[in-house]
Amino acid sequence: DALKETIRAILTSSEFLLLNEKQGSDHDGPTRSLDGFEIANRLSYFLWATMPDDELFAAAESGELSTAEGIEKQARRMLKDPKSKELSDSFAYQWLRLNVLLGSQPNQRRFSEFYGGPMGKTTMAAPLLQEALLLFETCLIENRPLFDLIDPGFTWLNPALIHYYGFESNFAEHLAASESVDKNGRKRLDQSRWFRCELPNRIRGGILCMGSTLTLTSLPLRTSPVYRGAWVAEVVFNRPPPPPPAAVDELGSDDRAMQEAGLSLRDKLELHRNQTGCSGCHTRIDPLGFPLENFNPIGLWRADYGNRDFPVDAGGTLMNEYHYTGIVQFKDALGDRRQDFHDGFVRYLLSYALGRHLEPYDENTIRELVEVADQGGLKDVIVALTISDTFRRVASTAHHQLVN
Repeated sequence: DALKETIRAILTSSEFLLLNEKQGSDHDGPTRSLDGFEIANRLSYFLWATMPDDELFAAAESGELSTAEGIEKQARRMLKDPKSKELSDSFAYQWLRLNVLLGSQPNQRRFSEFYGGPMGKTTMAAPLLQEALLLFETCLIENRPLFDLIDPGFTWLNPALIHYYGFESNFAEHLAASESVDKNGRKRLDQSRWFRCELPNRIRGGILCMGSTLTLTSLPLRTSPVYRGAWVAEVVFNRPPPPPPAAVDELGSDDRAMQEAGLSLRDKLELHRNQTGCSGCHTRIDPLGFPLENFNPIGLWRADYGNRDFPVDAGGTLMNEYHYTGIVQFKDALGDRRQDFHDGFVRYLLSYALGRHLEPYDENTIRELVEVADQGGLKDVIVALTISDTFRRVASTAHHQLVN
């Protein structure tokens, strides 16, 4: 029993579960350079989410990772390796909050398109999740501009998603390519076939207009401009709003109940926003959620709330400057402020790479990486991050305490 307790203590200790880098001493100055093996660990767990391979260990032992050129060489090699898929499966999954999608439960009677299989036990969550991760992976492999995560002009679809989004006439050739006949003569569609599809318009495409993110920011019976706006504020701009004050009236769980009272969702939200203590945050959040209102709770396009007397109003003003009437104009407005998106994204990526919250002394590196993002692509940003002083050094104990 004593031995079991000892082993249990080891396996649950932070030293076993986490990468622990020794902080610099007072003699090192404000920061300490990481040695080759520490750099190898940072590179490997950042890009591959696993331990270094033999080549990376050899580079650490030879001193290659003591130079920016050596680090860049290894980073580019690692980004070409299939294991770099972990960067999308881990980082993009966390960044977009895709874990919430797996727990989403749209009302099955009202939104039956989201469900399938016997007794509706399967959902569209898996292909919607894959669509989002494939976009990030494509931007990484092709070194596409960061803004292509917002407005790429293409997406990845399998037969189920082609039907889900109503793209049968647009991508009939892909459906035909996925079709086969089983031994009983029944036609089957191979859902494992994925196609890169150039979209017919800009209503779709990008993290804002995917069924995954639109579903995870909705309630079972209605959309939520508040949840969606808060998600945009946090994910796109890295400016999460504060939690709502206590004892604030809820909007209601069903927009049809609002319609019976003669109110649209936007009317109800206006009344809510006028409550004491609500206007400050809602003035910032709501304009980020309104342009997504043409998408229903499972991300399908709509012109009204199921009642022609209550058409969708997806207009608003972004940052008190850019007026929009829907999602396409909203994307244009974001494009004019894309540096704000670059800044928010870089902060998420740097925090993920370092495995810690960012500190004021990281600001110079953030500005440098935003400049790279303004001119280059996603892979350029990642490589620049790995050769930055922030990635290659660790703060001393005294400096870290002083900043905190």
